[in-house]
Amino acid sequence: MKLRQNTNERGFSGFSNLRLSAFVSGFLKTLCVLCVLCGSNLLAQKQNALGWVWQNPLPQGNPLYSIGFAKDRETGFAVGADGTILSTSDGGFNWKSQIPPVNTIYFGVYVKDNLRAVAVGARGVILLTDNGGKDWREIKSPTKDHLYSVTFAGETQQNGWAVGTYGRILRTVNGGLTWEQQISNTTEHLVKVSFFNRTDGAAVGAGGVILTTKNGGFTWKVNIPCPEAAMTNVVFLSKEKLVAAGYGGCLVRSDDAGETWSKINVFTRADFLALAFTDEKNGWMTDSNGMVWLT
Repeated sequence: MKLRQNTNERGFSGFSNLRLSAFVSGFLKTLCVLCVLCGSNLLAQKQNALGWVWQNPLPQGNPLYSIGFAKDRETGFAVGADGTILSTSDGGFNWKSQIPPVNTIYFGVYVKDNLRAVAVGARGVILLTDNGGKDWREIKSPTKDHLYSVTFAGETQQNGWAVGTYGRILRTVNGGLTWEQQISNTTEHLVKVSFFNRTDGAAVGAGGVILTTKNGGFTWKVNIPCPEAAMTNVVFLSKEKLVAAGYGGCLVRSDDAGETWSKINVFTRADFLALAFTDEKNGWMTDSNGMVWLT
């Protein structure tokens, strides 16, 4: 078979059959090497697994599911897949990988101050650090359900809550050293928990569920203002005022500490993914269409 010498033949002009064969052979060898290198990235996701370490991107390349900062705005932690815990001491300009005692998926992290933080993850794993992440220790957990979110409240931040699959809610009164289960009155997966103080809190999750409590979680009230729309976030504007967001354009507000909820029509069916307020008036949301909303 003759190779045409036409200059329009996809860049192979002037190649002989022998040279083309050598070119294809070399290309296939290079492709094989690239495949090996790409595959090695998957292996490198485990710290020091088989002698591989992350080279690019640095410090790692796993998905990150939660991030938190201390009030100093310098100390922060981010957690994610494959046992990933990152720390920063300069406001996030530089991050360092830390090695947790349990290699699992971490879904939530709460930063109390520049030394203390709590992380939660799959199979009920709970980790604590009191030295800025230099050392993490596993805390005995009363559940094997996945834990998606954790928060603390009060001046000393001794009271804390974690939520997860099948309506699981855990509570601590000693800074996270020990945890006990609470009755949530739902079996829906809970993905976010927020507390205004040691008594007033809220949690949201699948099935449009919004839970509120006025006694530290000993009892929870169930509301479903957006049936079948997964709720993704809830925030306190004040002790009485709350805002919650979810899929399908669900945005709701309560002015009576969660007793009743009213829908806010924002004329979109996009899924709201994140929600944050700096005070009662100023807030932001993100959605699945890449938009940022503000009020």
